Amino acid sequence: MVALFLCAFEHKLRNSSMKAILPFRYILLLMGLSSTYCGFIYNEFFALPMQIFSSCYNLDTRSLWMLAGGEKNNFYYSRKNFECNYPFGVDPVWSLATTRLNFTNSIKMKLSVIMGVLHMTIGVLIKGTNAIYFGRWPDLVTEVITGCIILLGLFGWMDLLIFAKWFFNKDFLNQTIITSDYTINNFK
Repeated sequence: MVALFLCAFEHKLRNSSMKAILPFRYILLLMGLSSTYCGFIYNEFFALPMQIFSSCYNLDTRSLWMLAGGEKNNFYYSRKNFECNYPFGVDPVWSLATTRLNFTNSIKMKLSVIMGVLHMTIGVLIKGTNAIYFGRWPDLVTEVITGCIILLGLFGWMDLLIFAKWFFNKDFLNQTIITSDYTINNFK
């Protein structure tokens, strides 16, 4: 909000005490937008879980997980149905799981790989436009085209597999349960 204020009223703030931070207004704005985006992805506000949409898990009832032999382990929340997908970000029920860190680290790693490949691809394409503009045809063939083939052939394929995993449903006997210790698939 401060960065938006600085960007909107920049001309009025040039002769005020805030003129020292005016050169940094756009980077502050990008930092604020990035942190807001990450807050929505992880459904958190200052590291406190928030629920924007309704959860795909029955949060009203929790059951005690029984191990083989009658030993009681932890509580779990059952999924409402397999077709339920949380519309945006991480379902807030994951904040109750003890494996929350493993789950969110997996998301962070996948997003980092996607953003890194996108960033490198844009860099190679800019190098290609420079090679065309300056007439450096050997650079275009040996660095840009081969670089795109290698980059997108290896890491682009990995990104495609990440997206495929996210967007195609996997049926684990129509039930997934989140416990406070681990996620159990193939539950009947």
